[in-house]
Amino acid sequence: MSKRLIFILKYFLFWIVYFITLKILFLLYYHNNSFEIINLWGKIIANGIRLDLSATGYLMLVPLLIIMVSVFFKSVLPYRIIQMYTYSLLVIFSLLAATDLGLYREWGYRMDASPLLYVSKPREALASVSILYIINHLLLAVALITLFIYLFNRLFTPESFKRKEGWISFSVMIVFMGFLFLPIRGGLGTAPINVGSAYFSENNFANHAAINLPWNIGYSLTNLETLDNPYSFYTMDEARQYAAPFALEDGVHYKVLDNSRPNILLIILESFTAKATGCLGGRFNVTPELDNIAREGILFSKFYASGDRTDKGMLAIFSGYPAQPTTSIIKFPNKTQNLPSLPKLLREFGYKTGFYYGGNIEFANYKSYLINAGFEKLISLNDFPSSQNISSWGVPDEYLFAKVYEDIKSMQQPFFFSLFTLSSHPPYDVPMDPFLHGDSDEIKFYNSMYYTDHHLGKFIRRLENNKLLDNTLVIILADHGSIWPGNLDNYSPEKFHIPMVWYGNVLTKKDTIISVVASQTDLTPTLLSQMDISSDEFLFARDIFSSGPARQIVYSFNNGFGYVSDSLEYYYNLQPDNFVELKGNLSETKQKEGKAYYQLLYEDLLKR
Repeated sequence: MSKRLIFILKYFLFWIVYFITLKILFLLYYHNNSFEIINLWGKIIANGIRLDLSATGYLMLVPLLIIMVSVFFKSVLPYRIIQMYTYSLLVIFSLLAATDLGLYREWGYRMDASPLLYVSKPREALASVSILYIINHLLLAVALITLFIYLFNRLFTPESFKRKEGWISFSVMIVFMGFLFLPIRGGLGTAPINVGSAYFSENNFANHAAINLPWNIGYSLTNLETLDNPYSFYTMDEARQYAAPFALEDGVHYKVLDNSRPNILLIILESFTAKATGCLGGRFNVTPELDNIAREGILFSKFYASGDRTDKGMLAIFSGYPAQPTTSIIKFPNKTQNLPSLPKLLREFGYKTGFYYGGNIEFANYKSYLINAGFEKLISLNDFPSSQNISSWGVPDEYLFAKVYEDIKSMQQPFFFSLFTLSSHPPYDVPMDPFLHGDSDEIKFYNSMYYTDHHLGKFIRRLENNKLLDNTLVIILADHGSIWPGNLDNYSPEKFHIPMVWYGNVLTKKDTIISVVASQTDLTPTLLSQMDISSDEFLFARDIFSSGPARQIVYSFNNGFGYVSDSLEYYYNLQPDNFVELKGNLSETKQKEGKAYYQLLYEDLLKR
């Protein structure tokens, strides 16, 4: 093996060791927390290694390019450049690590881009920090820098660069650079790596300890838009005044459950849209099972998704937190850990909680949010036999329903289970003969809905036949809508109109249609009200089963929002700054309502 290639492999391991050392340093610094979970130290290292590998992959790109060029001549200059590059990174990363050790106690999350808020205000940033504190942390950084500079100089010498190696060595390094794609991206799966990949425990300190600090800061720096409120149109007092109609007190709350502690099975259907749902006027009879369930339960006919992506739908459903037009709070685990959530709250009342998904649960930070939200049991792609991983996104829905059925049979009650389907996600590859014939995306979408609906019906009947729904409320809704059928515009209210159905023996009303305009954000307070549990923490939501004043909802699309009430529909684009009326009389007052609502939402997001 060539000396340069040995140099590269050793250099890769050098950074892995450095990042693991940072984790151990963090655990030792916060020994009061870490010694209580010393049995998790191995898992902290193991679950953090993917971020370590990703960070190392990025760091390897510059040295590898330098070494590739160096194979054609004899010179120690490449070594000197890599040496200075390494020293510089060690200084930067070690200073950041020392700073992070001090900030974590106050912030409760690992350092990200937040310190940039104080760049222009150094006095405020350092006001509560003593000189001794700064000196101690600087000495810690210096010790870390000195140790790894010493290790670098012992492990790496200019000898590797004192002879030519030629095209064979160059070719091997090209292949190695290609392999760097794997650790950088986090593997070959559908989802690139994200900070949620390190999350594995209900103990948030353990999750935070597993994070790779430089990777986390770099990730945060790519999402700096959340440091500003794009909807800062009014003073905060004016914003609260204009958005007041969204916060009107509800009237009399009425009950539809015959007991306050049922089991709850929440089924989230990928991309199911009202336009394709039979009981809401959809064509082709592609949802006969859901239609039958709706006839025997409660159908919410004017129900809307809060956003246009799954991550935004999850936050709305479980935390009652509206989608944001220019970002998503799920990108920031340090913020989602501060959100209220339905599973976390139900656990306080003795509920067992679980979330089931047949795909990669690390996609788009799902995993970190679901752990922060209080789900005890997470089932995803790796928990199914590899023989069932036969679709683009993972395990088809029939296998997901089967697994949930088996687990419910032995589940301690009361339970709150949620399952999230995936087969109706593009490219709509489902393991069944087509219901409708054709090759268009629209026809494929219809067929995927029919497939999921078919297995939803089988699942519900199996539960009923085995007396597993006797004390269970089933809630069925979509994560978001779809452009199909009709190839809808991204701002269209029809795109966000989705089904929601409540079903089960615990309902006191059957064959009922609720025509109140409502949003995914309203699900949690509505359910909690039925259970006589306070929902005061959920600031952006209202109980659907109340006799309060006329309602309106908002939904978010990229760079804008829509507004829907019984008498008015409009959408607003942030850039360009314009309103488009779709139905009704769009007054200046109604324009201010929507903009003020999002101003308050972003202010809340920034403070989380």
